[in-house]
Amino acid sequence: MKYRPDIDGLRSIAVLSVILFHFGTPGMGGGYIGVDIFFVISGFLITGVIQKDQETGNFSFKNFYIRRVKRILPALYAMTSVTLGVGFIFLFPKEFEEFCKSAIAALFNAANILFWKKNGYFDLGNEYKPLLHTWSLAVEEQFYIGFPLFIFVFYRFARRSLFAATAFSAALSFALSVYLQEKSPSANFYLLPTRAWELACGALLVLYPGRIYLSRTAGTVITLIGLLCVFTPLFTYTEETVFPGLAAAPVCVGTALLILSGSQEATERPTFYHRLITLPPLLYIGKISYSLYLWHWPIFIFIYLIFGMSFFTVGAMFGLTFICGALSYHFIEAPYRIGKFTDRQILKHMAIWSLALIGFAAYGIFNKGLPNRFPAETKHAFSGQFNYDPDIRHCSENPAAALKPDACIIGDPKLGKPNILLWGDSHGRAYTRALKRAAEKKKVNFYARSIGGCIPGVGNFRSGRKLCQTYSATVLDFIEANDIKKVILIARWSFYRNGGEGRNRVKLYDDKGLIQKDALARKFDAAFEKTINALQERGVKLYLVHQGPSFDTHIPEYVARRYLWWDVRRKEANSSLTDRILYEKYNEKFERKYDVFLQEKNVTQIYPGDMLCPNPGPCLTEKDGYALYRDTNHLSVYGSEYVAPLFDRVFRDK
Repeated sequence: MKYRPDIDGLRSIAVLSVILFHFGTPGMGGGYIGVDIFFVISGFLITGVIQKDQETGNFSFKNFYIRRVKRILPALYAMTSVTLGVGFIFLFPKEFEEFCKSAIAALFNAANILFWKKNGYFDLGNEYKPLLHTWSLAVEEQFYIGFPLFIFVFYRFARRSLFAATAFSAALSFALSVYLQEKSPSANFYLLPTRAWELACGALLVLYPGRIYLSRTAGTVITLIGLLCVFTPLFTYTEETVFPGLAAAPVCVGTALLILSGSQEATERPTFYHRLITLPPLLYIGKISYSLYLWHWPIFIFIYLIFGMSFFTVGAMFGLTFICGALSYHFIEAPYRIGKFTDRQILKHMAIWSLALIGFAAYGIFNKGLPNRFPAETKHAFSGQFNYDPDIRHCSENPAAALKPDACIIGDPKLGKPNILLWGDSHGRAYTRALKRAAEKKKVNFYARSIGGCIPGVGNFRSGRKLCQTYSATVLDFIEANDIKKVILIARWSFYRNGGEGRNRVKLYDDKGLIQKDALARKFDAAFEKTINALQERGVKLYLVHQGPSFDTHIPEYVARRYLWWDVRRKEANSSLTDRILYEKYNEKFERKYDVFLQEKNVTQIYPGDMLCPNPGPCLTEKDGYALYRDTNHLSVYGSEYVAPLFDRVFRDK
């Protein structure tokens, strides 16, 4: 395909959008659409190459995939190698183990599947995933596993139907994306079936059977429409925009229009857009855009982890991104693509390189993130992050077990059939060790039913997990069938009622679908009161555990960092701790609303803050060198044991 300078210019817009968004630039809330721009460009260029080879009879699957190897792997392997080395120094064991898993997934073009299974793109905790951005590379390479064969078959047997078949396939992919945009947002974001239509948008420009000719006026009009479709989402979308799906359509259509308007074959003369987009600085950024994209995210991750976010660190992020991107392009990407090495040499180099990377990453996985890299004090601080009681973990992380009538008895089964039930979400799980210790003192046992993201309550008021409604519906029957006398309710009450903010926003649903934030408190109140009344009607004694503290920093990391030579964020981390005043203020709405109601219902209220925030200053984060939390808000095993005295009354009361 003839070189199109405007395509490089459009690439520069795409990569700059993504970089500015990830670096937290104000006004660039929709910068993630840069990936969608890349998808359309990729579909256009690669389809053009395939079509040209098909027309001349030179198409070869072998040559096609060798070109993909030259284009993608050298720069990817270089970035992964450096990132693994830096991660070895700075990532804590659990994060390094997960990072090694993502490295292997990236090397096998399966990063999108891995991250889909883990969490969403905008979720908290992504600051520990230096290879998160490789999900988009995986989508592209998965697309190009099948699409060349698709074109090859139609060229052989139904050439005239190729455009229609591609358009129909794109329509199915788009319809699936729209269908899943609310039902399964993570799958919709990461997986090929819901992204294929974006690459097909670019492919359709090439496969259109007729010649497209635009007058100067028409070229100007579609340019303006294209710019509007691309730049409006860029500046108006946010992390809370339901994306992709319908919201991605303007971006992809707009990108296709800009590609069309930039074609000198389709227009009388280049438009103003074409002259602007082909300015030398933009052309250079476009040429190195792949390397820029590869390097920008790990650079952001490690600078943020080590130094935090400030005007100076963001400046360093930009500077290092362009330095590494340029070096990668000139000394790795271009030499392998343009001809310093033969195809045989390139394949040999990539095979050896990939085996070395996979071997190192596998070593990190099998050795649990190589914890011996750190001093003993650091390992102690982090140990609570993944130290679970086996019985508790089985009950809380195995929904099938939690639904079985006689499953999940905490304590000695020989003590007889329990008549006490813990009903909670993931915070119920976090407090289970505390109840276990308190129960052991009185030589009693209890049932535990806690599943992450499932609010303890009756009716169809739930998080996005499909299991939650079924799970909650079984609890009342369980209480009656097992003659339960006491129920302990534990959940992140204030968080659910307040709705969270930004990336930490909670999404809750009822019979009508997603509950909007302005209606959340009202619907929460109705469901909560219905739950309390339903339980009291069954004659059980109720205990409600109020929400504990949450923090803006990862507590095991906060505690562990102080033992490391590179900790330069102590002051910043200290400022992110929750104190007694902030904790009480966050819970104020829930407690003010329900204090009298719960007293009237004779519900015993338990306040974790009495032990976790005993003084006016910062709430406790550690005890004897062990972190009391395993993340920003869930108690660790040590934290749960520390608050065990709060639950003595549960097993003491008649």
